[in-house]
Amino acid sequence: MAKRKTGQENIPHKQKQTFKKTTIEKYAPATAASTENGEQPNVKVEAVCRASFRWPHPWHNLFLALLLCVVAWSYSNTFNSPFLLDDIGYILSHKPIKISELSISSLINAGFGEGLNKDASFGEGINRSRWLVNISFALNYYFTGTAKYGFHATNLAIHLCCILVVYLLTVTTLTLPRLGYSRQQAMLIGLLAAGIWGANPMQTNAVSYIYQRITSMATLFYLASLLCYVQARIAGKRRTLLFAASFVLGILALGCKEISVMLPFSILAYEMYFLRESKEGRFDKKILGISILLIAIPVLIAISSTGTNLFFWMTDEYKRYDFTLGERLLTEPRVLIYYLSLFFLPLPSRLNLRHDFPLSHGLFDPWQTCLALVALLALAAAGAYSFKRHRLFSFAVFWYFANLIIESSFIALDIIFEHRFYLPSVFLCIFLAAAIFSLLRAKTLPYLVTAAILVVTLSGLTWQRNKAFASAVTFWSDVAQKSPRLPKAYQELSFALRAEGKAQEARENLLKAFELNPSEPLPAYNLAKLYCDDNRPSAALEVLNKSLPPYNSMNSQSQMTKLVVNNIKLRGDLYRDAEKYAEAKKDYELYLKFIPTDSFVQINLSITQRETGEIQKALKTLTDLPEAQKKSAAFYLNLGQAYHADGQVDLAMQSYQQGLQVEPDHSELHYNLGLSLIQKGMKSEGEKEKLQGIILRSQPKKEAADPHAFLKK
Repeated sequence: MAKRKTGQENIPHKQKQTFKKTTIEKYAPATAASTENGEQPNVKVEAVCRASFRWPHPWHNLFLALLLCVVAWSYSNTFNSPFLLDDIGYILSHKPIKISELSISSLINAGFGEGLNKDASFGEGINRSRWLVNISFALNYYFTGTAKYGFHATNLAIHLCCILVVYLLTVTTLTLPRLGYSRQQAMLIGLLAAGIWGANPMQTNAVSYIYQRITSMATLFYLASLLCYVQARIAGKRRTLLFAASFVLGILALGCKEISVMLPFSILAYEMYFLRESKEGRFDKKILGISILLIAIPVLIAISSTGTNLFFWMTDEYKRYDFTLGERLLTEPRVLIYYLSLFFLPLPSRLNLRHDFPLSHGLFDPWQTCLALVALLALAAAGAYSFKRHRLFSFAVFWYFANLIIESSFIALDIIFEHRFYLPSVFLCIFLAAAIFSLLRAKTLPYLVTAAILVVTLSGLTWQRNKAFASAVTFWSDVAQKSPRLPKAYQELSFALRAEGKAQEARENLLKAFELNPSEPLPAYNLAKLYCDDNRPSAALEVLNKSLPPYNSMNSQSQMTKLVVNNIKLRGDLYRDAEKYAEAKKDYELYLKFIPTDSFVQINLSITQRETGEIQKALKTLTDLPEAQKKSAAFYLNLGQAYHADGQVDLAMQSYQQGLQVEPDHSELHYNLGLSLIQKGMKSEGEKEKLQGIILRSQPKKEAADPHAFLKK
């Protein structure tokens, strides 16, 4: 029987043994080690590796199309998923997004319009620095309105484009002389790398959650910019065009999300890892100089925009959160390890949009903090040590840390979000695919079977995870189940249940949200309003007093969120209705410190000033109002009462009469005018006005829609 050829017949015996014993780079002939030592690539080993893989190109296109179809199927159950969280505040609630004509001016207004400014003190609007994503939302609205399928289809299309770019970047990287894979090998590895990355359930928050288009779009342009740069470096022609494309794509990435500021560093690192020639010692100094410049520029910009108090600015940003800078820095190492655990074990039961991640208060509080820090240091050390021999692994480690540094370091942001792993996981997937290729000894059939099993399994888990996005109730029920100590989960679940008409369940979840964290302003506000509607003002006051910090603490703050300020106003109204005017006056004054243009609160303040004997202050508060805010019946009523209390009855009568010109059927204006007329000796006219006021009081008023009616059923 003829002996089957193995492809190693022409290789010397010693070389065969080496081929059997080498590890991941055995199947990449031009290894990092040989290049660093100035040796030539092993051409015979390269020939053996290429001989072991025969794959016609048309089949490659078919497998790539199948991969995209499988990933698209895993997101097919999200097209009717609702708008959630920032989708509502950043997309549906902003008029510049809702364009009615497709024109340059309307798109510019959608991307940069003043209506999209971000207000740090009183809530958040769309950030103008993310102008390209804003424009994409505007285009979605123009073509499909508020139909959810249009937004979700766009997100999925962006994700599929990202998969294609990951594939192309993998093939380009692996076929560089530094790594030396054959093109056929690189294409095979690229399919698995793109599949592991694109089908992983951990990416769902960046795709199924509409607003996180900012992450997927930034990643798309970020990777495309890097790809064009690499192609420009290795291309014989069109270098200028490719460099220009890389620059433009980088600008577009920056117009999507701030994480894109790391792109120059990533390009420089890629240059040093895969493109530079080790003999060019002067090139190293050039790279070092550029790196220092890239680090210095954002630091100088930050200092110039915040003055010399950069550290105080950073710490001041943390006032919006319930953790400190130190606690964040201690917690993030555990978060980075947790991201990796989710990536390698992406079970739907572990994935969550709003993790209730416990904070670290010290190196050993909890003890996992120190362990995570040691693990990350070991990973970083392994990456640095592997720079010469295992260049792909070393770069994957660098890429992971570098692209998490913006959102997982000292900047005041939420502790954890899964979508932050979207970009940093790219080269991790490329390395894993290459490692699997090596472990299977570059055998085509076992590798394809393994790749198919992995991609189909991951896609099935993604489809299962996406079931949580079916409705607002299923989504927030999922969050509440996985984060049972998170007040926001129950608060949002109560709103979702209200929308479905489930009043009692909505009420129970609202109460649970408040009990978990009484200082959380929104559940406290809604619960207090509920008690007000139930005619239980004392219970409402108790809720607000538990929620709000001490007065002196609030008064010393330079800024405050709009939710807290609204609670202060509501408590002032309750104190005023309970005739506790001194307490009401303090709350109104505090509210006006942060929102000084609220004419209704200024009028209420004048009432408390009048009732506490500060008549002149009440008159000044009212007369200092802008002319445009002096046109209401409430203004003239309170101005007249202040004049009457000051003994200026004629001016009081004049104010009441001006108010009746604005609102002729205002009962209190008629009644108070009658009192003033009687005091002036015009008893019959006065009694007539008083009677008119009493009659108007007795007439039923048209009730405004009760936003809390659903909770009373």
